[in-house]
Amino acid sequence: MILEFVLLGAVCPLFSYAVFQIQYPDGTLLRAGDDIKVWVIKDNKKMWIETPEIFNSLGYNWNDIISVSPADLDFFPGQKGDIASILPESFTLDIPFICQAPLGNWNPPFGDTCEEAAILTVHYYFQQKKSVDPSTVAREIREIVDFESKNYNFYKSISAEQTARLIRDYFGYKAEVFYDISLEDIKKELIKGNPVIVPAAGRLLKNPYFKTPGPLYHMLVIKGYTASEFIVSDPGTRRGANFKYSYQILERAMHDWNGGDVKNGKSAMISVSR
Repeated sequence: MILEFVLLGAVCPLFSYAVFQIQYPDGTLLRAGDDIKVWVIKDNKKMWIETPEIFNSLGYNWNDIISVSPADLDFFPGQKGDIASILPESFTLDIPFICQAPLGNWNPPFGDTCEEAAILTVHYYFQQKKSVDPSTVAREIREIVDFESKNYNFYKSISAEQTARLIRDYFGYKAEVFYDISLEDIKKELIKGNPVIVPAAGRLLKNPYFKTPGPLYHMLVIKGYTASEFIVSDPGTRRGANFKYSYQILERAMHDWNGGDVKNGKSAMISVSR
């Protein structure tokens, strides 16, 4: 770099010096001074690790973070892409399972309570309930249905936004709906510790345990993923505990209610947090 100064209208070279950029191997953790943002180096570029949950899931050690000057950190261009590219290959939340017909009775209202069962599943996760008496589950599902009927005048085939509203109003949890989502979006929410509820065109799920031809519309809870599948708590069958759907099947099946035109509904997910 050449440093120059102006004297009597003339530009004169003063001195020159070389600028060296410190190289860090992939996986190096950096922060600018005491900034709370932590970055990981990949391919000589920096990528922001958005949450402590993601940081911990990747197996990083907080003591390994190197503090550098803002100027040094700026040497590394921001990584274009997504932190999902370095997410762990597999991850699972300890979310329990309940069937929407816990007593084996699929008569009304239980044939249409996958949304309520999914909500209750998430509630049990936050309450750290490992097992619940089926009679208690049936009673609590009925209570949610009664709440909907009294306050909203609906309970059958409710949309993602209506489901999020129910979660907020009934249990007081935070529930945010995201549309036009990617598989990586789901993974990122799980890594944060947030259960994910997704609406789906039920028949596109091709679940062999559904009664033929399967539900037109369905909701389930995603609890984790592997290298090729999502792990779910699917309330639509007694065999829905830790059921696995391939990425391709779930991506194709994710559709919101859309007034009954489910196959043309947007892909959506409900991220639930306390």
